[in-house]
Amino acid sequence: MIIKRTQLLISFYIFALSGISTALFSEEDLDAQFLEAGNANQDIDGANKPNWGMFGYLENENYLNISEKKVIPERDIIKLETRARLNFKYGSLFNYGLFSGDIFFYPLHRSNFNPQENKDWSIEPYEFYIAFGEKLQFKLGKQVFNWGSADAFRITNYLDTRDLRELFMKEEDERYRGNYAFDIKYLTGDISFEAAILPVITPVLFPAPDSYWAIRQPPIHSLEPRVDNSSMPEPSYKNISVGVRSGGTISFFDFYLSFYRGINTNILFFPQTVLSMLQVPQAINLKLDYSLVTKYGADGAFTIGRFSIRTEVMFSPDQKALVKSDTSSSIQLLNGTPVILLEQKRESAPIISYTGGIDYIYDGNSGRFLIEYSSSRYLKNKNKYVKEFFTDFLFISLENKFYNDHLELKGGSILRPISKNPGWAPAFSISWNFLNGLKVSLGSMMFSGGDDTLIQMFENNDIAYLKAKKDF
Repeated sequence: MIIKRTQLLISFYIFALSGISTALFSEEDLDAQFLEAGNANQDIDGANKPNWGMFGYLENENYLNISEKKVIPERDIIKLETRARLNFKYGSLFNYGLFSGDIFFYPLHRSNFNPQENKDWSIEPYEFYIAFGEKLQFKLGKQVFNWGSADAFRITNYLDTRDLRELFMKEEDERYRGNYAFDIKYLTGDISFEAAILPVITPVLFPAPDSYWAIRQPPIHSLEPRVDNSSMPEPSYKNISVGVRSGGTISFFDFYLSFYRGINTNILFFPQTVLSMLQVPQAINLKLDYSLVTKYGADGAFTIGRFSIRTEVMFSPDQKALVKSDTSSSIQLLNGTPVILLEQKRESAPIISYTGGIDYIYDGNSGRFLIEYSSSRYLKNKNKYVKEFFTDFLFISLENKFYNDHLELKGGSILRPISKNPGWAPAFSISWNFLNGLKVSLGSMMFSGGDDTLIQMFENNDIAYLKAKKDF
């Protein structure tokens, strides 16, 4: 099996190398770019003059299913997507506005090519705000916060919305989407204080039901579940979310404390089974918990030589949990027909979540090794509750650059070592950076579900991909 997969991968790489085109994304912070642009646009007397700019990148992604035993046999092509990230800014150093958005285009109108809801194309704002101030900064509009210190698992990033439309294949700048907020930040020396008010939280983004990334593993009765986001609360003063974060750099140590009170942003499904009056299963809906929760967090990082250690911890006294083997039933009308709804019970429970990671820089500054682990534990009656959807993940990554940073090799895996037969998903990629904003990548990811119910969803759906990005 592995030999045949390897042969398929080699054939794919040879084919892809013969015809490639697209882009490299600059991971530099947008605000930092704009502040630098403001400094570069000053009059001779030092006064800031208004300036505007546009930058971004163009990207093309092509994914193939290389498994011999596919879950859906006709799905050889998983994804054909062209995407443009456009950033527009107007203003000066101390006051400016930003629009950052994504334009997605899919050449064929087929849902399995598209992790979104059967769209040929779409436009999504990533950030859209106005900002002003220097030491005391104000920002109003749609923003991405990226709170936390960890690399892979940011459990103290309460304010952003997760994008799970391509669960394992998201780039770092694609894992979260912004929320509309009023943000205040005060900077004094190496210490900062930040407070944000969010009148509404954007629902977690899930893939289209018929796409490759859809949650498809049937928990009972061979019915495919459907994610139901209808429980998202309506905007009101009772559902306003508030986040506070303060900290900074002391010597070689970065440390932050944070607090959050608002809509739960963790992924907690509570299954709702729809039965006919004859108690025949009709559907399974995975509803999300959007109750109000309180969270206290801390995150930090420090460097010793070439080692960097990063950690995050979060405690919630009232996060909702699913009670094992405990359901409630009710009779409701569905399209005028009486049906029985079975729902798994939830109750508040104190929980602690934590992330720890170490990365090592080697071979000058070209190589990097990273290992990071994230988990959650209920503090009382822990055997009473079902584990969270995203927990007990171990991430390992090794990368290096050669030929004056033109050639980049990456390898790694995500796994959940929670059973005798853990699930894991190894990945490998090779990229060539032309150092003019053009970068092409060939890669693959394979899935071995083991006893892991999450990774099992992608069993026999191994991926080979070709990506190209061009920044401008």
